[in-house]
Amino acid sequence: MFLREIFVSTEGKDAAGIAAAEKEGQDLVARARKGEKYGEMAQSNSDSPNASRRRHAPFEKGQLLKEIEDVVWNQPRRLRDRSD
Repeated sequence: MFLREIFVSTEGKDAAGIAAAEKEGQDLVARARKGEKYGEMAQSNSDSPNASRRRHAPFEKGQLLKEIEDVVWNQPRRLRDRSD
């Protein structure tokens, strides 16, 4: 399984910057729910150092936090294996 993330940083931001980051995060969630390709969104909108990578290294079951695995591994395989 491969994962991608969208990370919106609040590091070093004042209250207004934090509020703007929260709004950006909410906008990104809305766009993803409308069907925009998550992989493309992650590459162009994430503050993560991994944002430019197409995807993270593969993960095996048991390597992630239980909270993440409970969500990811319970998805139908066709959703887990998408490459978009």
